[in-house]
Amino acid sequence: MSKAFEEIAREASQLSREQRLDLASLLLELNEDSADPEVSAVWEQEILARVRAVDENEVGGVSFEAVMREAEGRLTSCELDLSTRLGLSSSMASHITKSNNLSSVADSESRLNKLYSG
Repeated sequence: MSKAFEEIAREASQLSREQRLDLASLLLELNEDSADPEVSAVWEQEILARVRAVDENEVGGVSFEAVMREAEGRLTSCELDLSTRLGLSSSMASHITKSNNLSSVADSESRLNKLYSG
């Protein structure tokens, strides 16, 4: 990373939550301005098709609660697998899983191998 990037990242980390969200929005907008117009057009068509499918009851949604139950189940499963496969305590496995946004044992092992092998 460049020194400029490191300095910007350090300063951004000191902003309030609201300021960080505003900065993130700005950066996303800047990125969208440089996006390929053809890709943007295809995504716009996809979004409209999905909205139409929902409006016409062709597809159903999934409740927030159901999504969260599934996510929690996956995290718990990943924590148990990490604990068993790598001989970690359950609290250590939970910490690694949640702090690294891991969703699978393969993902967990891959990241851990990268951390400790080089």
